[in-house]
Amino acid sequence: MELKVHVDNTIRTVCGLSQDTTVEEIIKALVTSIKQAGNFILIENFQTTKLINRRLPRIMSPDEKPIEIIFTYLRYLDNDEDIEFHLIRTNDQYVPDENDQKEKILIKEIDQQCKILEQQSNELNSLIKEIQDYENINSNLLEKSELNTKELIKRKILILDLQTCLNNKKLNKLETNKEQIDEAILNKEIEFNLFLNAQHDYYKRKLELAEINLASLENDYEHLKNEYNYLIDSLPVNQTEFQDTYDSKLKYQFAYDCAESSRQFEINKAQLNYLETSTLNLDETIRAKSKILQNLEADFQNLLKCETNIKNIRFNEINYDALESSLFESSSSSECLSDDAQETNDSISNSRNFRKANEFTANSANQRYSRIRRLARPQKSPAVIHRNIFNYDDIHYF
Repeated sequence: MELKVHVDNTIRTVCGLSQDTTVEEIIKALVTSIKQAGNFILIENFQTTKLINRRLPRIMSPDEKPIEIIFTYLRYLDNDEDIEFHLIRTNDQYVPDENDQKEKILIKEIDQQCKILEQQSNELNSLIKEIQDYENINSNLLEKSELNTKELIKRKILILDLQTCLNNKKLNKLETNKEQIDEAILNKEIEFNLFLNAQHDYYKRKLELAEINLASLENDYEHLKNEYNYLIDSLPVNQTEFQDTYDSKLKYQFAYDCAESSRQFEINKAQLNYLETSTLNLDETIRAKSKILQNLEADFQNLLKCETNIKNIRFNEINYDALESSLFESSSSSECLSDDAQETNDSISNSRNFRKANEFTANSANQRYSRIRRLARPQKSPAVIHRNIFNYDDIHYF
């Protein structure tokens, strides 16, 4: 047999059931199909007016058998829609998903790789310091300086290549992490909205049923009161013993009916108070979930900061490419030096910090040699850029 169950505003059919299947087995089958975790309950709701005892929805115990219940009340049901079964999750605790575990693993891997990158950057800085010391020692020798410039250019090109590779790795990892975090945020928002809609619909139906029952009880009470007043007015003045006994019975019956109606009224009033408290608890949960959404928006703003840092890194890569082209041009010009430039080494080394305009226009060889000397200097080299330096503290990892 089949059974229709309302799950998150959708109707799901459970097939292959018998009279011996319990509520616990049906809940297990539905939870495995939904792929959710938590505590679930099954609620029975009769929509017919023929059954007076089962007007309100009822939480079913795990040992009950819903198909036996359907067979027992089958003569009171006109259609399949006269009885409904709802599956609702009761707990609001956070359940870790596979996406959250993947995010934690990715964060650990990113932290480890950041440590490795910092170690590599420290090693590169130590190499640069050694290169600068080597340039200061051999600055006075012309023959060795030409060879050293070529080696320095090669080493700096290698350093730039390493830095570009590291930056590309960081960019790829940041982009993958951003996509995964966006998917996880969307899934959590969808689950939260579905849960709130289900709870709102359930308590709304409860309130409507309670209001209908209160209205019917008030009408019954007024009808009985009118009948009692009518009977009192219709009694004659001279009464016999038989009439006295009959009237006393009517009075006792009316008193019993009034007491029963007042008791039912107090029960419905208590149910309304319970529903009001439950609605207040729902408001508190909604506020807590709104705070969670605000935290998610803050995380999204941090991701936007990461994107700006990525743009800065790309701009630095463009500067590095321009530097490589300038360094190759300087290496090609150094091979075309003449012997006159080697003889004027002492005069140019003494005037390193200041040169007049007439000295630059006097000889083209001196201009070429001065350009090479500026490239070989560690403090005033065009290869040293102090703008848009990449900082590891600007990136926020999650």
